[in-house]
Amino acid sequence: MVEIARLTHLRFTFAEDPMMAASETGTSTNGADAATAIIATNDHSDLGDPHSPTLAPEPQTEPEPGPGPEPALDDIDLTIDAGEFAIISGFTGSGKTTLLRHLKPELFPSGERGGSIELFGGPANACLGSTDIGYVPQRTQDVLVAATLRDDLAIRLGNGPTMHGRSWHGRSSVDRSSVDRSAVALQANDIIGFLGIAALIDTPIAALSEGQRQLVCLAAILATRPRLLLLDEPTSGLDAVTRQRTLDLLRRLNRDAGMSIVMAEHRLDGLLDTATHLIAMRRGRIVADGTPREAVTMLHRTQECRDLIPDVPRLFLDARSGAGAMPSARGSDTVTPLPMTVAEGRAALAELPAAVPAHGRASTATEGSSPRRDDDTAVGRHPHSIRTSPVPSATPATTATPALRIHNVSYTYPNAQAPAVRDVSVDARFGQIIAISGQSGSGKSTLLDMLFGTTRPQFGTISLCPEARGGEPMDRPNGRRPGIGDMLRRVFGRPARVRPSRSAGLVGYVPADARAVLELHAGMDPYDLSRQRIMASSLGEQQLAAVRQVLNERRPITLLDEPTKGLDAPASAEVGLAMQRRAAQGGLVIFSCHDSEFCVRYATMNAVLMNGELVAYDTPRAIIARQDYSTTGVHRLLRERDPEALVPEDTGVGP
Repeated sequence: MVEIARLTHLRFTFAEDPMMAASETGTSTNGADAATAIIATNDHSDLGDPHSPTLAPEPQTEPEPGPGPEPALDDIDLTIDAGEFAIISGFTGSGKTTLLRHLKPELFPSGERGGSIELFGGPANACLGSTDIGYVPQRTQDVLVAATLRDDLAIRLGNGPTMHGRSWHGRSSVDRSSVDRSAVALQANDIIGFLGIAALIDTPIAALSEGQRQLVCLAAILATRPRLLLLDEPTSGLDAVTRQRTLDLLRRLNRDAGMSIVMAEHRLDGLLDTATHLIAMRRGRIVADGTPREAVTMLHRTQECRDLIPDVPRLFLDARSGAGAMPSARGSDTVTPLPMTVAEGRAALAELPAAVPAHGRASTATEGSSPRRDDDTAVGRHPHSIRTSPVPSATPATTATPALRIHNVSYTYPNAQAPAVRDVSVDARFGQIIAISGQSGSGKSTLLDMLFGTTRPQFGTISLCPEARGGEPMDRPNGRRPGIGDMLRRVFGRPARVRPSRSAGLVGYVPADARAVLELHAGMDPYDLSRQRIMASSLGEQQLAAVRQVLNERRPITLLDEPTKGLDAPASAEVGLAMQRRAAQGGLVIFSCHDSEFCVRYATMNAVLMNGELVAYDTPRAIIARQDYSTTGVHRLLRERDPEALVPEDTGVGP
């Protein structure tokens, strides 16, 4: 095989600055934890309270011992061959993004670096400025250079003039005779046709959904004809259907176009049958490296790494190790191939006796523990089968009077042909955790923007009930100083537009771009090292730090736009438990989410939007159990045996 990248004994440590320096309290100085450390320097006196709604000070599941900065990458030995589809996986803060950036010289982060990096058989610096390596970051707005895809492609392909003979600004500073506009149009058509996004070519990028922006960004990068394509969590924040379409396109690029792909991604569902190479990281080190089946089997041998494994192989590996009679995970590849997909899992289940679903009531899961089941849940269970036992979602006590009343709200963006939100009505109560789900572009973020006040409904009303306000001042509840929500409102919205009326101080908000929350605290000086660290940190780290910051404010109402975007399973669990604590204390939490499993575990109600309209409002378990496609992997695997099994906890796998 021809090597396109070889990393030998690579070691990297981010440059230190006072904001990131280690403190006696144990705050990490790893540059990968930059966004979190910035927030950790603030005074959160209630972090030690077990009933506090805040997240734990350290977002990683594994605290970093010892003083001084630890390497973000530690003794990395890695080879990427031409034609591979390689996945770099790992928990939030494990070094995925940092490693990915070391495959493109222009993106090398600042710090102390050791070891060697070879790209395309030569030193990495030889690739500076080369178009052989394309990079799709987590934030697509960091790549796109024009207001529409047509103009972006024209600039990249035609070196100035657009396909209509105009430059970006209306005048061409380039000799038009030197540009073959028909060739530019043909190349653009080739890219757009391959991705199937002709309908988006003239749509303003600002009006596109997250999934559409990902495809537009990919089109822009493909215009440079890279030999190696790097993608940093490209499916983060996408719904299941859009995510699968994106992965299908990447699979075609790899297999049909012969493009080498390296993708950082913590969520491996739907990727194991696509990838040819899986690299798993933990605390800056590679802990598994091989084919997906080999790497998953290696991960299962370490308890701390099992949460990286997708549901289907995890269920079978857990069942094998728990039953003991089946071949061990170490030798399962040579005896019975480990199922990696739902199709393979269903085929394997067809050869096993059906489990007897337990219809008895499962004990309620306590915070931070797995649901425990009585011994009779396994009655009649074949020793090699997977048992099932549904676990109801937690239901905190709610107030009788609505805290927030949404009545027939609608909003249409300028120049849009259809409303983004149309006639939505919901009553929300304190003590509830309401998930807003739907495909990309269904209106979730727009609805949250209206609830916060940065977007004003054109029709309908959003109001706080007097009983819910409790007579508190609207600007400073309980005497607290204005928080991040108030700053965001001043930056992104005018006071006259605030809805609910005079709600400043009652509502905390993490918008779709969570980095805005952190930048407001770190300052806007581009030369400030703490702000540079925010830019260098991963989307998941930024998301986790921003969510912590807003939850620390303990506002009566908390709005979170995709709070699990870019987060691994342990970090998502921290966010979910923090939301549950806030609801148990009488707060109202409303969040948008594409993660069906997260909704089942932590939400009490689920509002489903389709093209801006509310099509369902029920408990997450009731809604997701009725769906065949936009559902969980466990449900797709086991729905014929037990339609109520939606998450791994429902299966009761293991001893």
